[in-house]
Amino acid sequence: MNTKKYLPNTNLCCDSPYFIPKDKFLTLFDQSDFTNRKCQDVRPEYRSDWFMKNDSNQSFFILPVVAFINNRTQFINGRHRTAVLLKYMNFIPLALAHPFSMNPHFINQITNNPIKNNDFIDLPDLPMSGQV
Repeated sequence: MNTKKYLPNTNLCCDSPYFIPKDKFLTLFDQSDFTNRKCQDVRPEYRSDWFMKNDSNQSFFILPVVAFINNRTQFINGRHRTAVLLKYMNFIPLALAHPFSMNPHFINQITNNPIKNNDFIDLPDLPMSGQV
């Protein structure tokens, strides 16, 4: 499958972007929280509001954000984005919300692959939709 390159974008500057291995996501992230989303029909397409461009016309992918609350992961946003990407990627780009990013033990369990601001994310080349 062809891919397109995007820069990462986090909601907050204190969120920490990482590539999370798919197997770690499926085993160490709270799957009941992940599957608790309004959109159950996950089609192989993106929503246009998952992306943005800056004044220099650089393309960004807005990362899903996950928090660590009461010793479990909880999505703040991006369940649908993550569900789309899980079908195509072995390393899922996610932002870990502060203070999640301050829990080095859990981060060491799930990944050692941070995404830097100038790192590109190769996303599958899927159609764009404006609807859920």
